[in-house]
Amino acid sequence: MEILTSLGIDPAVMLAQAVNFFALLAILSFLVYKPVLKLLDERKKRIAKAEEHAQLVEDKLARVEELTQKELKKAREKAHEIINASKESATQQNEELIANAKEKVGKIVEEGRAVIAKEKSDAAKQIQAEVGEIILLATEKLLCREVRIEDQNKLIEEATTEISTMK
Repeated sequence: MEILTSLGIDPAVMLAQAVNFFALLAILSFLVYKPVLKLLDERKKRIAKAEEHAQLVEDKLARVEELTQKELKKAREKAHEIINASKESATQQNEELIANAKEKVGKIVEEGRAVIAKEKSDAAKQIQAEVGEIILLATEKLLCREVRIEDQNKLIEEATTEISTMK
């Protein structure tokens, strides 16, 4: 102990300082260190919970994103189906309209041909009647007399036969 006193250290003061140090350590341990450790532990738990919650949110977000992509894909496919069906329907309607138009044109052409044939027939009859009259008048002039009805019909028939064979 003499060494300590020669160095200027008083063992009683040293002992008192050691007691003070351990007392202060015990007091700080109970009053500060344990509550700080408790706060740090609680904070670690809150951080861990927040990380778990964030992970769950990310997982849910990924699932929602995946479902959204699937729904978008289904919607696109449905839209393509609707567009294709519309195109097919439009094509079919177009073909039906064209067929109806062709049918109407055919009917109009047939009606026109029938009208033309009737007019041609009427014109031929009218021409035959006029030619018959001209022949009758010419015959009367040549013969200088009136032709009887029987002779008239016979001459008209012969003239129309000759005209028909000329065509």
